[in-house]
Order: sequence, then structure tokens, then C-alpha cells
Amino acid sequence: MTQARNYACLQTFGFLGMAQTDNLSALNAASQTTATRLNSKICRVVTSVSTGSVILPQQLTGENGPAPVIVINDSPNSINLYPAAGETINALSANTAFAVPSLQTAVCIPNDVPPPHGGVATGSNLNWGVANIP
Repeated sequence: MTQARNYACLQTFGFLGMAQTDNLSALNAASQTTATRLNSKICRVVTSVSTGSVILPQQLTGENGPAPVIVINDSPNSINLYPAAGETINALSANTAFAVPSLQTAVCIPNDVPPPHGGVATGSNLNWGVANIP
């Protein structure tokens, strides 16, 4: 069952026209290489093992663009959110996971955004700023 605040996030960001993927599973525990790939701007995880893993899109290739990624954890377990290989979350060491507790939402903002008039990320930072909404 969706926690009320998670449902509010899902609806609010959905109204902004952000692509959504629902009913994801995070079944591989504590693994960046086998983590479930997040391919939409809003991703809702409903099934997970303890420390199940999901992974953000790459910034360097520009596959995400400058948009945030919203990760809604409606599973019964905390999940590990990984950056793409070689990238960081909150300026921690490269490839370090960020915990998204059960029934919380993580807002992920790419810090190495391509220039506003085209181009790609430079690879100078490749850091995601991530915060949980309890």
C-alpha cells in the first residue's frame, strides 16, 4: 500500500508530465552491477529484498538530461540507490549507495547538467544531489 506522502509525490510529479514507471522490483541485494535500472523520471518500487538495489541513469552520456529522478520506495524494505558506474551521490566516494528507507521518496538532482543550449555533461562532477522525503 502506498504511503500517503509517497502517493502525493507520485501525483504531484506526474502532473508535471514526468514519465513514470510503476511496480518495479529491487531483488538484487547491495549490488550496483545487477541493480534494477531506473529508466523513467518517476520510478516506484513496490517489491524488494532487504537492501535491494536500483541504479540511476548515467549523467555523462546525457541519457537523463537535466531532469530530476524521483524514486518512490513503497516496498517493505529499505533499498540501495546507486549512481551509474563512476558517478557519485552527495559527493560521497564513487559508486557508493544511498539508502532510501521503506515508505519514503528520494529526490535525485543531477549536478553535472549539460549546458542550456546543447552539449553534454563534461564529466567534471557527475554527482547526484539526493535527499529523502520521509
